[in-house]
Amino acid sequence: MGKAAFTGKRGDIFYLKPDELRIETQKEAALYDPRADLPVDENLVKNIMVYGVIVPIVVAKLDGSPVVVDGRQRAKAAAEASRRLVAEGKEPILVPCVLRKDTTEDLFGVSVSANEQRQDDSPLLKAQKSAKLQNMGKSVDEVAVLFGVTPQAVYQWDKLLKCAAPVRKAVEAGQLTASAAVQLAGLPAAEQTEKLAELLASSNGKRPTARKARAAATGKRVVEGRMRTRKQVEERLTEKHLPALYRKALCWVLRQE
Repeated sequence: MGKAAFTGKRGDIFYLKPDELRIETQKEAALYDPRADLPVDENLVKNIMVYGVIVPIVVAKLDGSPVVVDGRQRAKAAAEASRRLVAEGKEPILVPCVLRKDTTEDLFGVSVSANEQRQDDSPLLKAQKSAKLQNMGKSVDEVAVLFGVTPQAVYQWDKLLKCAAPVRKAVEAGQLTASAAVQLAGLPAAEQTEKLAELLASSNGKRPTARKARAAATGKRVVEGRMRTRKQVEERLTEKHLPALYRKALCWVLRQE
């Protein structure tokens, strides 16, 4: 399987080495997309090193070479993953590709549609899938690679599943962020529901922050910080009973301005 398959019909899947794929980086090029300038996603590289490129990359044949229409990040990550695998003495990555034969305008339309029509899983759905994988025997680190996240994110998902049903529903409804919800996870279910109601009632229609949720869970008051002018900082320094360490910190701030 190689370049010979590149002459196949639209929809046929063929395999190429990552360095055979061309990504337009010139802004004036018809198939240029700003995503081409994004840094390589390290989590995606790790995922591809284990599972390969799962979703085929869409390409078009322009000037005799395969140009990426959709899948720029996968192509870049595959190139880096392949380089690392070869350095480890392993087989290089082969990228599954699908050929599109359209006008330039339609090809760019495909590129836009592929990116804009994607819908990410909700935090709760990710948490449920993560738990299922762990029940199947996958470690937290392995699950993190699968999702392309850090192990800390997986631990947060685990906490989310421990939240009371009303809290989880609030996350699904977009009333509460997942990071705010997990701050309530350690409370009894009834108390979680009570704190949720308080948070939503005091948020004025905005989603409560994780900081406010943590304060609600611990009973500590949220102290809102505010910017001070240089003059206000200097006036603070004139106070006779100002703690020495605080005075030293303020002096450091003044020197940094």
